[in-house]
Amino acid sequence: MTEETELLVQAIKSLQSNALKDYLFPSSVALISGGIGVWAASFSVSKQEKSRIEIDKIMK
Repeated sequence: MTEETELLVQAIKSLQSNALKDYLFPSSVALISGGIGVWAASFSVSKQEKSRIEIDKIMK
């Protein structure tokens, strides 16, 4: 029974979480991904507006 109890205790101890791995890493990845998406959208809209302005200059 003691051996089984020790194995159970070891299994429970191995379930402890790591805050960096469990919380900080996924949050930072999501924030960085969101930031890159915002930058890409802003860049593409800006490029389209500049192109539209140049086309309007030619059409006038």
